[in-house]
Amino acid sequence: MSIDAESSDFLRRMAGLVPGVIYIFNHKTKSNEYSNRSIGTLLGYTPQELIDLGDALFGTIVHEDDLEGLAAYFDSLGELADGVSATHEYRDYARDGSIVWLRSIDKVYERDTDGSVLRHIGIAIDITAQKQTEERLRATRRELEQLTYIASHDLKVPVSNMSTLTHMLSEAGELLPPEHSETLGWMRDVCNQAQEKLDALVCVAQANAGEMAPFEPVNLAAVTENVLVSLHCQTTDARAVIRTDFKVPEVTFLARELENMLQAMIANAIRYRSPDRRVRIEVTSRSVENMTEISVADNGTGLDLPRDEGKVFDLFRRAHAVPGGAGVALYTIRCLMHRIGGTIRVEGSPGEGAAFTLSFPQPGA
Repeated sequence: MSIDAESSDFLRRMAGLVPGVIYIFNHKTKSNEYSNRSIGTLLGYTPQELIDLGDALFGTIVHEDDLEGLAAYFDSLGELADGVSATHEYRDYARDGSIVWLRSIDKVYERDTDGSVLRHIGIAIDITAQKQTEERLRATRRELEQLTYIASHDLKVPVSNMSTLTHMLSEAGELLPPEHSETLGWMRDVCNQAQEKLDALVCVAQANAGEMAPFEPVNLAAVTENVLVSLHCQTTDARAVIRTDFKVPEVTFLARELENMLQAMIANAIRYRSPDRRVRIEVTSRSVENMTEISVADNGTGLDLPRDEGKVFDLFRRAHAVPGGAGVALYTIRCLMHRIGGTIRVEGSPGEGAAFTLSFPQPGA
């Protein structure tokens, strides 16, 4: 047997062992000229059956939703430089009607006399399992987003209402028997714990949420009012004085997410209040260059920066040992701000309070 014959036989054997489909496509006839035997395992067709389909190949095996994209991709190979590969993902129908996802990697194999692509060679790899996994992940993400919505709306409202009710009842504590007062105190603790757990759940879910809804103008005064209603018990207990000054009345974002952010920031300001003075919190907005800044500043225990800055924004870490907390709110806020091209920064010093500032990109900036 000659060397050429041995080489040819070796290449045929290797092509038969390759798990992917090796093919040669003719751009003039719009048909396959060669496929290795792996096509039978993958799609249930013999190589000759695909050749016999001629220019009806695409219309027979390619998923109808991917026909236009695959045709455009094959046309684009005419611009491909020699030795450079291109990649495309699409769906084919197997002989039994099942759908197979393929990733093709293609290179120019032969050019015509005018330099145009006459044939290209490619290998198609089965990525069906990968696509199915991606779809399951998308379904899981949609469920997570739904859970986030339920936690931030359907569950937070009744817990907040229960907390408000127990607070109102406790105001009549002198009229209640001691055992009832004790029960009310226990109920308030449970409500606060439930609120913290829900807030943590919302934060972690938001940090891993999928695509956001379209942004819209959000009125800062209205959102802040909603936050203060939700935090009524905490602000009343702390005798907090809260002042607002919105030089920029609106920000382009999502009302629900901004409400969660401000609630977490104001709640933190109350939680880390100084025992030596009355709580004072300022919520302000202003325009700085091409950004809208929203700040929540307090006169609380403050922070030791830059020592504590890493702890402030890390997941499940806190700059203060007491009082307790989940350590997720500011981490989530930072994730959300980065996703939209914004930032969150902190300023402060020990015993002098802290200020957290959100910077939102302005539309058209």
